[in-house]
Amino acid sequence: MRFRVDMSDDLRESPVRKNRPRAFGASEYFSLLYRRQFVLGPWYVEDLLSWTRVRISDTLKLSAHPDLPVSRIASGNTSITLLGYLLDPARPEADDHAIVTQLMAALSHGGFDAVLAATDALGGRWVLIVDDGATVRLFTDPMGLRQVCYTNELWHGETWCATQPGLIARVCGLAFDATAVATYINSDAYAVASERPWPGDTTPYGEVSHLLPNHFLRLSDRAAIRFWPEAPFEKCAIEDAAESGGSMLSELVTAAGRRYKLGMAVSSGWDSRVLLAASRQVADRMFFYTFNHGRSAADTVVPHRLLPKLGLQHHLITYPMRMDPAFAKIYNRNFPTPHESWGRMMQPLVHKLPAHTVVLTGNAAEITRVRFRLPQGERLTARKIARFTYCGIAPRELERNTFVVTATDRWLKSIGNTYNVHPLDLFYWELRAGRFAAIDQGEWDIAQESFTPYNCRRYLATMLSVDERYRSHDDPIHYRLMIRNLWPDVLSEAVNPPRPHAVWTTRVRQLRFRTMRAAQRLFEHAVARRPLNVSAGAPTARK
Repeated sequence: MRFRVDMSDDLRESPVRKNRPRAFGASEYFSLLYRRQFVLGPWYVEDLLSWTRVRISDTLKLSAHPDLPVSRIASGNTSITLLGYLLDPARPEADDHAIVTQLMAALSHGGFDAVLAATDALGGRWVLIVDDGATVRLFTDPMGLRQVCYTNELWHGETWCATQPGLIARVCGLAFDATAVATYINSDAYAVASERPWPGDTTPYGEVSHLLPNHFLRLSDRAAIRFWPEAPFEKCAIEDAAESGGSMLSELVTAAGRRYKLGMAVSSGWDSRVLLAASRQVADRMFFYTFNHGRSAADTVVPHRLLPKLGLQHHLITYPMRMDPAFAKIYNRNFPTPHESWGRMMQPLVHKLPAHTVVLTGNAAEITRVRFRLPQGERLTARKIARFTYCGIAPRELERNTFVVTATDRWLKSIGNTYNVHPLDLFYWELRAGRFAAIDQGEWDIAQESFTPYNCRRYLATMLSVDERYRSHDDPIHYRLMIRNLWPDVLSEAVNPPRPHAVWTTRVRQLRFRTMRAAQRLFEHAVARRPLNVSAGAPTARK
């Protein structure tokens, strides 16, 4: 049986007019199409001729985009295959081959569990496929930022995995799930938010699931099995956690700086401020930039003032009001439900970001900043958790949405004993970081490789062991102490200076949306009650 990926788009169908951004040529089109993505299944994908091909086993063949690094080491009937890259803060000079060799030693001495344990201190953005000679399993980096989607029990054919569900759908000939379209894509909740994740482990295709963080996938039966948290951790004093956590971040950034050219998008917020402090040893060689959010926006103004104070050059990048059609054509094919706002930001970076730059991001760092809590004594339910899916946007629409609530309920029932990890911190980790931030970075792969230093299990566990009162979302004391230890001068400009109009703008936008939907329902109700004009005859079907 042979499978094909649809490559039928005519590259010449939309000629570029004068004074418009240039069109992408055929070679550039195919280099950006599905950039840094992979497909794993029983056969190679025949249309992707330029992709890297690696035989994992007799029944598993890997097809990887040329810009996705692949490292594989085999010994007898065992092997470990790395997709993406790994960083070892204890051995900053170690490359991917050396780190995978170390993981192979762990596999030979202690089996799969030893491999899991050996990744605790590692950073990077990666997927590991581990064959211990009896079973093939795969798992992702702690936040799941190198995504894995897979065919679930509703698919009765062979097992397929891929970076994103659209590739599996193309290979297997799948269509959007009717229930997902009717109850989620066409819902009030989906319409009101521009940056929305898919809830739980869902995707637009009923036969495809998303592998969540802290789970491994056993390919023989497509079972997603939780492996963390596995035990309670000891509480850590804030001073000790800030010292060790800051050191981990700094060592990871330094290790990345030895291997790659680094860039960083700086905002006015906490997450990028800590990373800036952690970058002190390599900052003079980094490309710092900010998107132009408007002359008075804090995310534009603060970095413009701060970076020169630190002796660093600041680049301001303006993104277009809409994607150029030539770029949009590629961008919108790379994921089944792309975000237009992210595409507008990525378009200028394709050419303005220095070649081969790996960009530091603070995505999902809020795992260790207490973001979600219910009132004291209130019972945790799927409906209440569903309200947090969009981080405060459209909570009423979300708690009423059966698709979101059902997916959240399935996750809630699966978490088991979380020991002393708060369930809502785990929710942020797995369903915010593992879904929203992962899709975020997946779409950004068209323009940049990303590196999130916070994406290290040892770092996350250390910070989560700190008392909650020091991990406030709005005033994270553990962040302040890390910055003080690493580079105090980065606090010479205010973090998140107040924007008095932002809250009112959001509320007005939501009120406008709800008013519009209410008017629409009244109109539909009035039309439904209108007497039928029987003299007009019955409508005829189009041929």
